Amino acid sequence: VGHSAGGIYAQLFAGRRRKDVVGLVLVDPSIIYQDKRMATIFGAGAGSVAGIQARVQRCLTATLAGGAAVRDPVFNECVAANASAETRREGLQPSLWRAQLSEIDTLFNQTSDQRVRLGGLIRDVPAIVLTASRTGQPAAQGTPERVWEGVHSALADEFSRGSQRLVKSGHLMMNERPDAVARAVSELFDAYRAAPSRCSAPDMAGAAGFDEAAMWAAPW
Repeated sequence: VGHSAGGIYAQLFAGRRRKDVVGLVLVDPSIIYQDKRMATIFGAGAGSVAGIQARVQRCLTATLAGGAAVRDPVFNECVAANASAETRREGLQPSLWRAQLSEIDTLFNQTSDQRVRLGGLIRDVPAIVLTASRTGQPAAQGTPERVWEGVHSALADEFSRGSQRLVKSGHLMMNERPDAVARAVSELFDAYRAAPSRCSAPDMAGAAGFDEAAMWAAPW
């Protein structure tokens, strides 16, 4: 199961550990090269992660400074004032924000490149794409919501046993509609139990002609 950016990571995991994956549930997933694709459709700046990147950079700067910087109410954008003690301890670690910056920097370029290099290696993995929708029904033509539904439909079509479902929910579907996520997971498990050989495949690593080093190598 992969939510948002985790949808791309789940697909990469499936490519590397095919024997351990009997299905994918992609919960309102990000798409490869999302920032560039949205900018092409809606114009410069659409789909940009610059705002998120700037916030994470501010959090990193504050945790490195420590002291008054992390006691300032402004730091609440990093860790909520009512967060648990454990969450606050984690939020005070610069390593957390460095990791997030690294993810943001690579998600829609190097990480997207890695997904492209998978090619059709995970095409036969059963997959369900859950798209967050304000109504649970197809949006009007020409709206940003309809575009998002369309890119998710195209993602589902990349799998020979892929399907897309609109779920009345916000982006944090696992919090707002855990029933929808659990239902999709159960459906894939039931399909595996009914016909395990149909849902299983060997790992590609070690297969003739498969160059794992090239698969995961950075393009630069």
